[in-house]
Amino acid sequence: MTRHPASPEPTTDRLSVSDSPNVLALVPHLLGFEPERSLALLLLSGRRLVATLRVDLPRPQRDGTTSEADCLDFSARVGRLLDPLVDVDGALLVAYGESPPGRDLPHSDVLEHLGVSLALTGVSVAGAWYVGGSRWLHYACPRPTCCPAAGHSVDALLGTEANAEMTFRGSAPKVGVWDGTNTQPWPGLDDVRRGVRGHLDGSRSRYTLRQLLGRWELLLQMPAAEAVAGLKADPDLTATLVASLHRYQLRNMLVSMAADASGYADIPREEGDLGYDPDDIGSLMADSHRLAERAVRFITGQAEVAPDWRRMDRLWDIGYALVPATEGRDRSSLLTMMAWMEWARGRSTASKALLECGGGVDRQDDLALIATTMMNRGEFATWVQDRSRAWRPMEEHKAA
Repeated sequence: MTRHPASPEPTTDRLSVSDSPNVLALVPHLLGFEPERSLALLLLSGRRLVATLRVDLPRPQRDGTTSEADCLDFSARVGRLLDPLVDVDGALLVAYGESPPGRDLPHSDVLEHLGVSLALTGVSVAGAWYVGGSRWLHYACPRPTCCPAAGHSVDALLGTEANAEMTFRGSAPKVGVWDGTNTQPWPGLDDVRRGVRGHLDGSRSRYTLRQLLGRWELLLQMPAAEAVAGLKADPDLTATLVASLHRYQLRNMLVSMAADASGYADIPREEGDLGYDPDDIGSLMADSHRLAERAVRFITGQAEVAPDWRRMDRLWDIGYALVPATEGRDRSSLLTMMAWMEWARGRSTASKALLECGGGVDRQDDLALIATTMMNRGEFATWVQDRSRAWRPMEEHKAA
């Protein structure tokens, strides 16, 4: 689900059910990808768009219909996801399938069951469409001349005002959810991987937690493109940072540090750090406790302050660029971190996809286990539903 904070994007507050092309053109931009075999729900409070939800549609039976049990299960699943959203009173539904529209629209029975279920909770369906086989049409046309039998062309949606405005803002939806790959070559990759092995087997210099996070902090203080260019020119630094991802404690602290610049001040000193005093154990323990508390609050979505989304988006862009330099455990750790950031943005579909391809749960990665548990419960970070603190797409973020 993607929660939309404050006032919606400029195109959304002017949409109406009769403006079907703009509604349909907007969905991939709101989700960040082109949906497949999915139902997208644009959730409304009055005329304001407050969230976008994507759910896998149940597979139909051989006769093209969906079993009663699957319809009920689907409606219950959507209901659980809507439970935390107390301000929702309307919905626009867009079903995505593979076959083009015919006389009997696919998934009609699913949407009929869902419409009844939503009505019982006070949510009215303001409009519903089917998109498949490069064609689209209404499930129930508002006017007799609205939809030709074969539907409308999906390609024509590219010329809509909504698509033009969102594209101008930098939105570029992918086909499907990002699968965690980046095929761009990384310069000096052999040197990077040799350096990573050296850090892990102890043949290279040991760095303290503070020293490693200090290197990450320097990157978070500069534009992502500049940070990535610096990494590509320095295989030793890249190897150090990639190897640091093997330390889940450090990676989790990095998440909270990206969300709050003041977090670096609380990193506990170790032997090798300036200012380290082994006799001042009380101060060292206090620093460690503050940082651990900060990390837990952010990771579980309970932080009272607004995350610094500009820093978080820089970390995302750096992480995306680093994917080709990683493998095995460090790639899993990186993708898990990026999955958590997607969950923190309110984009649980993208988060789930990254968790599955990263394999963090199988590696017993604590961050992956927490994110998976939160999504299975349908829980979001507190800031996702706070319009003053939630992530706003297209402000400083480049879609990966």
